[in-house]
Amino acid sequence: MTIKTKSPSMTNQNKPVSVNKQLSVNKTNVKNSKNRIERKRLGTADSSQNPTFQGVQKKVWIFINRVQRNVVETNIQDYILSKEKFSEVEISVREIPGNPNGLKRFVISAPYKFKEDLYECDFWPSGVGIKRFNFNKYKEQNNGINFLDSRQTNKQIP
Repeated sequence: MTIKTKSPSMTNQNKPVSVNKQLSVNKTNVKNSKNRIERKRLGTADSSQNPTFQGVQKKVWIFINRVQRNVVETNIQDYILSKEKFSEVEISVREIPGNPNGLKRFVISAPYKFKEDLYECDFWPSGVGIKRFNFNKYKEQNNGINFLDSRQTNKQIP
C-alpha cells in the first residue's frame, strides 16, 4: 500500500490541508464499511426436542415468462417433476395475472438447494424467460399487495 500526503507548510496553518491518497491494494481484500456484505446467520441446533419452535426451509423463487397462453400451473408442475432430480420435491407454481391476450408468466418456488438447476437454460423449454422473482416490483405493480399475503391461488404438490 502506498500513501502520498501533502503536509501543510508553516505559513498555511489556517487554510484547509489537501491530502492525496493513492492506494494500490487488491480490491477483493479491501473491506468498505458502507458496502460490506453481511451474510445471514442461520441456526444449526437440533430442533427435535422442541417441535413448536423451528425455522423454515430456505427457498428459491424464480420468475418465468414468455409462456404460451394455453399453459396452466399443473403443466409446469408436471414438467418440473418429470426431471430426474425433482421427482420427489415440493414445488409451488403460481400464475401472475397479466394481459389476457398476451403471454403468461409464473412464479416457481422450490427448495434452495435446487437453485442452480432451476437457473440453467437447458432445464427450461426453448423460448421461456428465467430470472429471479422480484418481490418489491410485484408489490409496486399491485398497489402495495405483498405476493406472499395474496396466496389464494397457490397450489402445492405434496
